[in-house]
Amino acid sequence: MLRCGDDALLVTQPGGYVLRVGPDQLDAVRFESLLDEGRQLVAAGDPASGTVRLREALALWRGPALADLAVMEFLAPEARRLDELRLLALMERIDADLALDRHAELIPELEALIAAEPLRERLRQQQMLALYRADRRADALEVYRETSALLREELGLEPTRALQDLERMVLRQDESLGVPRRGAARTRPPGASDRVVCPFKGLASFDTGDAEYFCCAVRHE
Repeated sequence: MLRCGDDALLVTQPGGYVLRVGPDQLDAVRFESLLDEGRQLVAAGDPASGTVRLREALALWRGPALADLAVMEFLAPEARRLDELRLLALMERIDADLALDRHAELIPELEALIAAEPLRERLRQQQMLALYRADRRADALEVYRETSALLREELGLEPTRALQDLERMVLRQDESLGVPRRGAARTRPPGASDRVVCPFKGLASFDTGDAEYFCCAVRHE
């Protein structure tokens, strides 16, 4: 029996062992709590505090989720969920940093993330915005063209409405693409949506907003 103070951490029981720890002692729980807190701060117009919390959340990671337990197949869904949340935390932190006028330092980070996740349109939106704010308008438009070609080739899809809108805003040099004033609640890239769209629709449920993924064939008798 392993003890910490007066409390037993690891105890034996019929069939094996039980590890007794509180929620605040689990990195996964702390990570999700910090992620939620960071997102709330950013949404409330405080990206400086929000990015601090999000960086604290990301600092808890030491590699893929539950890597030491990868042989246990029943843990695979939870590992995927945590890895997805890690990427979400990264994207939320990037949004906060964009709101803090840190676009120049974000460009190389976004290039690396996109190399690993080429079909993540939100990362592409962030990259376009960072390049535009760095006075690299042509490069921002090239990102759109590359993304559009990749989506058609890999998935047979067009870019989302949000990405198309961002391209049009870059073309006309829309004033709203500038760094938002401090205290403004909106920090997501212009045209971005909170709705998560699975690029492989067979792996996600459909809703009314997914009508574009359906086609209707009319049979004439």
